[in-house]
Amino acid sequence: MTGHRFIGWALLGTGLLGVLPLVGVQGGPQQGNAIVHIGLVSSLFRDVPSPMIEMAKQPFYNLMKAQTGLTGELVLGGDALHVGQQLEKKNLQLAVFHGVEFAWAQERYPNLRPLVIAINRHRNVYAQVMVRNDTTFTQFADLKDKKVSLPRGSREHCHLFLQKLCKQAGSTPATFFAQTVAHANPEDALDDVLRGKVQAAIVDSVALECYAQVKSGCRARLKVLKQSELFPAVVIAYRQGSLDASTIEVFRKGMLSANKSASGRDLLAMWKLTGFEAIPNDFQQTLDNIRQAYPLAQAAPAKEP
Repeated sequence: MTGHRFIGWALLGTGLLGVLPLVGVQGGPQQGNAIVHIGLVSSLFRDVPSPMIEMAKQPFYNLMKAQTGLTGELVLGGDALHVGQQLEKKNLQLAVFHGVEFAWAQERYPNLRPLVIAINRHRNVYAQVMVRNDTTFTQFADLKDKKVSLPRGSREHCHLFLQKLCKQAGSTPATFFAQTVAHANPEDALDDVLRGKVQAAIVDSVALECYAQVKSGCRARLKVLKQSELFPAVVIAYRQGSLDASTIEVFRKGMLSANKSASGRDLLAMWKLTGFEAIPNDFQQTLDNIRQAYPLAQAAPAKEP
């Protein structure tokens, strides 16, 4: 499952395949010998072994070359601020961020702009602390010295939310809990909450929705102890001025229509995505809100991977 999740994010740039032949990057090479540099924040690959990352690169290169005649390069860009810095310097033409990380990068580099969002059913997501509904737990502090699960491959907002809750309790995840278990996936984690093997699990709202569809009876025996703020969706971004207006529109239209073809739908399904969407009217406000809840100070200094 972790491997599939990696391939999904690593190939996110292939939503550009149908539009790259029309792209002209200002100050960069043109069609025929163009290299389209797509930066990916390192947090997209949390818990993914390095060999698996390398294995996913070649199919991406081959597919892009076969369908566009262009050479694409995936750049594992380090933390969000470093990826933002590389966009600012025009070393990257596009980059993929978790929404909260884009909010940080945009604060540091105001010329960054969102192009489209990548969604799985919902534009916005939450992290939730789940416990059995027959427990006496009423607040996060009740989980002190208990066993909890944070499944492998959990998205960044789950980690940030857990860190924030522990910080509010004057602690860290490593010292607040008796043990933090890394289940293979959210379903196993929630099942073990019901079995009493762990007392809580931190899961993504989309994962919880999927669990409810598959195991509605089990979901009915669980309750939300704590829910995070609304987190913005994954963002594909660019630097204002590095791409001309017509190129931006070509990229946008190509990605928004990714689910119109059978091959596009197959790729989206593999990525656990339902599609790309235009930037919502309230997206900047959502970025501002999450940046206030999770300030830039929580981001690591810009550094190379």
